[in-house]
Amino acid sequence: MSIRTLSRLALVAAAVASAVASAASLEFHHPKARAMPPASPNSAAYMLVHNHTDQEQVLVGVESDVAKAVELHTHDMVDGTMQMRQVHEIVIPADGSVAFKPGSYHVMMMGLNRTLVPGESVDFTLILKSGERIPMNAEIVMPEELGMPMKHDAMKHGDMKQGMKMSGEHKHH
Repeated sequence: MSIRTLSRLALVAAAVASAVASAASLEFHHPKARAMPPASPNSAAYMLVHNHTDQEQVLVGVESDVAKAVELHTHDMVDGTMQMRQVHEIVIPADGSVAFKPGSYHVMMMGLNRTLVPGESVDFTLILKSGERIPMNAEIVMPEELGMPMKHDAMKHGDMKQGMKMSGEHKHH
């Protein structure tokens, strides 16, 4: 091999190593997606995200082919009623963690393209503000395994914006 070819290979190897190290800076613990009955159009996924770097990391989107729309969401208490809303950023603090859990941050899947069956899994791609895309896989489990009841009727979804991908301007909420 020529020196020019070796130099190019070294640059490519360095770029790949950098991308792997960067992706390894966020660690995902216990990613789980909620199983739903066949007629249910929506579900959610949960996990613990830990940032191993000395700089905050910002999640700005999520993609998956499991549903027509897949978004980052949270819950807020509004006039005594718990309401769900889309968020455009979730900050993972430097050397800190953020829990995606029932009643808090979660990955919302709206318009499911298939029934989520316990024991199977769902693939997601999380998108960072830096443009980095991190693939992940969540095991599908029964709601009881997430510490929540099966009913989802008490939640108001009136303020949810529908959309396949998060795009445009991202603002911190």
